[in-house]
Amino acid sequence: MAAMAKVSAAGHRRSKLLNGILINGSLGLICLLWLIPLLGLLVSSFRDRSDIISSGWWTVFPHQEYVNSTQVQLTKGLPLDQPIQVEGATVSDDQLRAMLRACRGPDLRDRRDEAILRLMFTTGARAGEVAAMQVNDLNLRSVPPTVIIRRGKGGKGRVVPLAVETAAAIDKYLRARRLHRLKADPALWLGDRGKHFSYDAMHQSLGMRAQIAGVTGFHPHRLRHTAAHRWLSKGGSEGGLMAVAGWTRPDMLMRYTKAQASARAAEEAQRLNLGEL
Repeated sequence: MAAMAKVSAAGHRRSKLLNGILINGSLGLICLLWLIPLLGLLVSSFRDRSDIISSGWWTVFPHQEYVNSTQVQLTKGLPLDQPIQVEGATVSDDQLRAMLRACRGPDLRDRRDEAILRLMFTTGARAGEVAAMQVNDLNLRSVPPTVIIRRGKGGKGRVVPLAVETAAAIDKYLRARRLHRLKADPALWLGDRGKHFSYDAMHQSLGMRAQIAGVTGFHPHRLRHTAAHRWLSKGGSEGGLMAVAGWTRPDMLMRYTKAQASARAAEEAQRLNLGEL
């Protein structure tokens, strides 16, 4: 009996020891897993921002690449007091058609993205203005249909006319919006899975459509340049464009339309046919 008690006691001690090792080992592993990222953050805090962006284990994941300002070489004699014109600031009609095709689908987000895309490339509204729109800002039954931009740049609001195709796309979205959990919310644009739709979400969603359409270097602000170019190329007046886009100074008009001025001049010269007497 005494021998059996000794064996039992020894087995109990071994079991207790093993349990202690397992528990302590597990706690040690958890602490180690928690400590490694903290050490990484500590090391990164001593590195330059450009080094953090360009190197590290996180760079194996898809990400947007940035260029350090020291890597950019400006043309000698470039007037730095004037806006720098960027090639490809506008989106071509073929690219717009491809992005619209990328929005085809029965879901609310498909109809929402098509409506936003049409609204931005036809009116030139700023992305922030579009994101802040509310349902009550719309008047789709007026002639022409209109939307009120209440939070324009500088706190100035304006009434913007809508193209028939844009109004139709918004109407389709509104019908799908009635099934959303937040349908009573005053915000015009709603997100997926019963969520709100922010400026960042709009940027990401339109970027996805551009990627599907094969449009590289897309940014929502390019649609504002596109709207200005299309307005003038189709014979619209500069005064009308300024009113729709919310510009109060002519230099802003020049900033957004200068890049495609030569192309519009060539089209206008062909249309005028001045050589015919």
